[in-house]
Amino acid sequence: MARHSDAWQQSPSEWKPDSRNPRRQFAALVRFLLARYDVPSCLDSAWFGGWDQEAQRQQGWFVHVGSGQNIRTADLPLVLSKRMAHVFAEAPSELTATEALRWAQVMGQEGSEALAQAVIATELGRNFADESFWSTVVLFLVENPMLDPDMVGPIVDYINHQKYVPTEEGDPPQPNYTMKGRSAVKLLSQVEEWHERLARDNRQPGGSWESSGIAGFEWMDDKEEGLRWTIRELTSKKELSLEGRAMNHCVASYVPNCRRGSKSVWSMQVDAEGHSARVVTIAMHNPSRRIVEVRGRFNAVPRQSGKNPKNKTLERPYRELLARSGTVLRKWIEAEELERTTRAY
Repeated sequence: MARHSDAWQQSPSEWKPDSRNPRRQFAALVRFLLARYDVPSCLDSAWFGGWDQEAQRQQGWFVHVGSGQNIRTADLPLVLSKRMAHVFAEAPSELTATEALRWAQVMGQEGSEALAQAVIATELGRNFADESFWSTVVLFLVENPMLDPDMVGPIVDYINHQKYVPTEEGDPPQPNYTMKGRSAVKLLSQVEEWHERLARDNRQPGGSWESSGIAGFEWMDDKEEGLRWTIRELTSKKELSLEGRAMNHCVASYVPNCRRGSKSVWSMQVDAEGHSARVVTIAMHNPSRRIVEVRGRFNAVPRQSGKNPKNKTLERPYRELLARSGTVLRKWIEAEELERTTRAY
């Protein structure tokens, strides 16, 4: 906020907190300094993303709206209709700025809340690269309302790998992939076949690769005596397959990138009285040492434990571990000087 002092509307010396809650205090302070008009709470996340180019861009959205301008005219990574802008302004407070944009994109095209939640739980909730293409995927999902929201993640994974992920031989399988004329029934069949093929590949012997060279982590919980947390790199197809089966997600799709050394996958586990449990799976972009994904069982999001509707299907002891995982992750990030996305864990 200090770096935006040229846009301050009032002096911080004149501000007085009206709450004991730190987050509410922060929300009040940032609006006192930088907003003359109402700002959606989802934009608060922009101030917790550091000072890289994307974080500054999102902070600009806050200042833009706070000065009374329409979010549609901000420097956004996608085009919002009037309806989408209205939905954005009313997005759930627990969403980040980027998640709220996706939420608005789905809901503004008459998609369901369940679909919006499913979309923002994928990489699309954090990334707007190649948006001209991915917006057609979002529209396809909206236009197929009978599609089970639980299939959105696998569909996005499949499409991404067909269009963007190079094979071991070189180019992606279908670099010219489009949604034009796609049949939902046929697409679901292709997704199922792809996942079955991944499972078969992961059952084959061998398939290990060199470690990323990044150190793992071990920590004795200072709040729960006897809990030992570890973060360990997975360096074989078999390990990724076991992780995916135990956590009910598609981490096995990272095998090609792990082989190339561009990404690595890590398993955060907790051990108590000789019994260990997997808590979250972590994906990292190795060259930048940047954490790009953190998911629990059934793709649960750690920071939304207790809020994400899907997380409510998980047993309470696991939800408590999931909520605690963010603390462990931050300690690892600090210890190894890692980078992370703007998403709060």
